[in-house]
Amino acid sequence: MSIFSDETLDLIKQLNQNEQFDFKGLHCHIGSQIFDKTSFIKEIQALLHYVKRIFDEKGIIVEVLNLGGGFGVQYTVADQALDLEATLPQLLDTVYTEVLNLNLQLPKIIIEPGRSIVANAGITAYTIGATKKTLSGKEYVFVDGSMADHIRTALYQAKYEAALVDRMDETADYHYTLAGRACESGDILIHDCVLPKVEINDILCVFSTGAYHYSMSSHYNRLLKPAVIFVNEEAIRLVNKRETYEDLLTQDRL
Repeated sequence: MSIFSDETLDLIKQLNQNEQFDFKGLHCHIGSQIFDKTSFIKEIQALLHYVKRIFDEKGIIVEVLNLGGGFGVQYTVADQALDLEATLPQLLDTVYTEVLNLNLQLPKIIIEPGRSIVANAGITAYTIGATKKTLSGKEYVFVDGSMADHIRTALYQAKYEAALVDRMDETADYHYTLAGRACESGDILIHDCVLPKVEINDILCVFSTGAYHYSMSSHYNRLLKPAVIFVNEEAIRLVNKRETYEDLLTQDRL
């Protein structure tokens, strides 16, 4: 619903008057991977002016304001992630200032920081199974994963970086196309993956896969989902076990 539509105001009034609903407030989503904090400041200002309009025209007090998420995180060196420690207090200051200027009741403020918390906490480990050099000279590296567990490159043309686990200190000067095993031309994890010269059975890790990877994974072409493991300085814990073909067949009625 748009805050610029009169129909939205009418809907809010209907919800507020309906005994089956308990209208609390507004939720907003302005996009994903936002690196400019001014976008969030403008969002707050627009929403609070709308809160003022709701009260002035309908007499309804907005108790909760969910600002959504979209805080940009670093996937590659080209990404300049938001400094949330500095940004969030500025956003709260904007809320307080606008509330005072508009003479509003201070609403409960909610944000959705999901990706900004978990994206860079996740790494996906793959085993290199094969390589191929085309007649044009393009070099491919094939891993035991695919777009079934890494869909964002195919879906959004997202960019990632990777490294060989036991050769992190070696010079990376080979350009590879990192491909999966889903048997699709679009099954590319990284289009230009700069690594040391790879060898079969090398373990390769793709960074920043903590968000929108396992949660968006599928059984595309009946592929199995990988295990998920939590690791810190003191412990290693299996969270999701690696799937087996028996797991895959549990819903089949033969």
